[in-house]
Amino acid sequence: NAVSATANPIVITGVSAVMDLHLLDPGFSSVSVSTSAYDAGNTDPNSTLIRVARTAVNPRFTVLMIPRPAAAPAPVVTREAFAWGCAATIDWGGGVSDVLIRNNSGAAAGYAGVTTDAAVVVARRQGSTVASYMMALGRSLVIGGTTFATFNDAAGSCEFSNTTIHLDRFDADFRILDTGVNRVLYREQNVGFTLSDGYVVPAGVTAVSAAAP
Repeated sequence: NAVSATANPIVITGVSAVMDLHLLDPGFSSVSVSTSAYDAGNTDPNSTLIRVARTAVNPRFTVLMIPRPAAAPAPVVTREAFAWGCAATIDWGGGVSDVLIRNNSGAAAGYAGVTTDAAVVVARRQGSTVASYMMALGRSLVIGGTTFATFNDAAGSCEFSNTTIHLDRFDADFRILDTGVNRVLYREQNVGFTLSDGYVVPAGVTAVSAAAP
């Protein structure tokens, strides 16, 4: 595969596919980027090692990787850095866009109509509709002024797509907007839920089987 590392995004081009590596934070001008040959040490083809370096006391790197067919146009990515972290919008065209937030502060931060205290959020809009979202290590997710997900007991992670919610804790005290939800899962096991004022909430005590110690 050919690697172009002279600008942001870094582009890896194969025979039929392309991978765009967008450095969201820190900015491309504040890092050094180099490539070198990498010997896989086995029968697999050798690769190219991409090295992104920065001198800092506590460096953090946020990279957005977008694979696409070689014939498909690259989506428009707009990034912005903040004191609390970084964020980006991905415009796929046709009214479909994603918002990505990386929040290092632990406090509520907002970007492009999304407000959250979570470490990472990705939300997809199709026109004016929120089609799916993912929140990692947070207690609240608000999109367009509407609260979509809340963890009342402690920070948690959740993902919603189609009609299913995935949780990272079976005993989470969650409150998630009912946008057609018909299933709540923890590690592919059903979690009991009920509806309260338009939100999906736990249905009493939930138990999930675990292997004996």
